[in-house]
Amino acid sequence: ASGNLASQMQRFRPQRAQQALSVLQVVATLSLLVGGGAILRALYFSEITNPGIEVDRVLTAELDLSTVGYDDARAQPVAADILAAARATPGVDGAALAAVVPLTLSSMSLGNISGDGLPPEGLFPETNVVTPGFAGVLGIPLRGRDFDSGDRAESTPVAIINRTLAEQVFGANDPIGRGFSYGDDDDRRQLTVVGVIEDSHTSRVGAEKRGYLLLPLAQQSMNGLNLLLRTSLEPATAAAALSGAFSRIDPNLPSPRVFKLSEQAAIALLPQRLASAVIGVLSAVGLLLVALGLYGLLSQFVHMRVREFGVRQALGAEPASIRSEVRWRGLRLVGVGVLLALPLSFAVLQLCASVFVGVRAFDVPLVGLSALVLVVIAALSCLAPARRAAQISPAAALRSE
Repeated sequence: ASGNLASQMQRFRPQRAQQALSVLQVVATLSLLVGGGAILRALYFSEITNPGIEVDRVLTAELDLSTVGYDDARAQPVAADILAAARATPGVDGAALAAVVPLTLSSMSLGNISGDGLPPEGLFPETNVVTPGFAGVLGIPLRGRDFDSGDRAESTPVAIINRTLAEQVFGANDPIGRGFSYGDDDDRRQLTVVGVIEDSHTSRVGAEKRGYLLLPLAQQSMNGLNLLLRTSLEPATAAAALSGAFSRIDPNLPSPRVFKLSEQAAIALLPQRLASAVIGVLSAVGLLLVALGLYGLLSQFVHMRVREFGVRQALGAEPASIRSEVRWRGLRLVGVGVLLALPLSFAVLQLCASVFVGVRAFDVPLVGLSALVLVVIAALSCLAPARRAAQISPAAALRSE
């Protein structure tokens, strides 16, 4: 008797370890499913969201004049010549220069906005240095006036702000004609608002709305710029036309590399797509491991209780009750794993919501759907062992001994 008890204990311990492993697999898989679903929701939100910028007919070309020896001051006239040549190119409906190309994961800040009613540390809006025509090229509605030739280095410093920044700084008051202090400790200026643009996504499609500040290139010299074109020309055709213009202005200027803004905006979402793909693969592997783990665990359970199942059927037990017992044993483990995974799943949601726009930190339907997928896969993996247990005959049970 003591030998049989020891044998049973030896078989019992590995089974408990396998049960704990199955529960841990359920916890990890459900968390991955929730995380993958959250990122997919963020991608879908990005796809359906209007970025506030008309990207379809916009081309971009990097224009880094520092590579050919121009400092900020000497770059100004050359940049003006390049812009004029671009606007004169057949097929180009509009052109502008900008330090940062929107929707390409790039951003810049040159200081903070301070003043009464603002946080002690001030506001740190995204900033771009542009030429007249920037809003028009990107199709962003503008109220007030655009920058013009009168906005020179020696004239009153001016700025164009977006609606969000206007509300943050001026509340319900009309910001046009009002001023604010902007810059860092070494270079702070009083800027006068001359225009307000509608909110748009700046660094990438689907990004959270935030304050956006435009400064005129004539008052903020830079040699690292980008040329923006509104045109129906293909990138190769535009590049050939611009290359000739660049050579006439300065033979040392490198040939421009021209890209579609729509493709650059799509590339900016590549990290999310890669994360979604990786988590999707891990989730699939997790589901497979859960299914195989439960199948193996229940198969071992049935093998260990062959005699019991045979005797019970000989005494009149219904096969359906035995099938239910085996299935319930597997689903009970899954249920325990799901309950343990709930806090971790909502923690994953909170993390995703802090990184991606369009994700809800308490997305109960997403967690419920993920749990349902997991339970369905687990239930399917329980079918074969449960059917095998119900088909054990008393004669087979006796022969197994």
